[in-house]
Formats: sequence, C-alpha cells, structure tokens
Amino acid sequence: MPRRESYRPTRRSRGEIEAIVLSCLKQAAAPLGAYEVSEAAAKAGSNLAAMQVYRTLGRLVERGTVHRVESLSAYLAIDRPIDGLAICRMCRNIEALAAPELKRGLLEAISSAQFRAHRTVIEVIGLCARCQQREQAGLIGRGGPPSI
Repeated sequence: MPRRESYRPTRRSRGEIEAIVLSCLKQAAAPLGAYEVSEAAAKAGSNLAAMQVYRTLGRLVERGTVHRVESLSAYLAIDRPIDGLAICRMCRNIEALAAPELKRGLLEAISSAQFRAHRTVIEVIGLCARCQQREQAGLIGRGGPPSI
C-alpha cells in the first residue's frame, strides 16, 4: 500500500506574516478585524490562523505601524502617529486626526488628577461630510448610529 504524504503547512517567518497582515490592512477600504484580516489573507492565497493574526496585530500596534480602532474592534495600517480618529457612524469612514495639543492637554489633565494613564484613546463618532449631505437630503434617517 503506497504511503500518503501528509499535508504540512508552509512555515512563514514573523516578518513574512507581518508583511501579509500589513498588506491586507493597506488594501482594505476600511479598518479590519482579525478574522477579516485572516479572510483577506486567505483570498490572497496566504492562509493565516486568526490567533496568528491577533499576535501579529499586537506586535504591529506596539511598533506603531498599525492603529487599533477601539470602537470598531478593528485595525488600520498607518504611516504616521495618530492622535485621534473621527469615525462616521453611518458609513464607517475614518479620518485620522493630527491634534498633538489635544492629546498633550488630556495627558496633562490626567497627570494633574494624579492618575497614571496606560493608554490614551481619542475617538469621535459622528457623521462625515458625505453622510451629513445625505442626511440633509433625506437619503438617510436622522438619529442614532446603526452599528457603532
């Protein structure tokens, strides 16, 4: 009886996995969750387990090449530090905010309150200009957020 070869997944280096994850995030139109990154990688021909993706995203966040969007539980590839995010509650469009004075002022207030911050997250949820126009034209309803 002939011996069947067992399937052995290709072992990738940490750098290769990071490059795949970053590529998926950069090609995405919106921030992606870890499972969405895993699916995007699979569609591109690179199967990555969700746990691999989570670990890789953690390293990339620490390194500053990826930003975690807390309110969406998703990740965004970045090429510069982000002080905050403006997130549209309708279309989920995201604008990175450069506001170092806001972040500095917040950290000073925290320090004055004798509180030690481990992490600072500034996310503003509202309507982008396009969705504001659509709302004024009656194309979308007014009111609370559909998913955020």
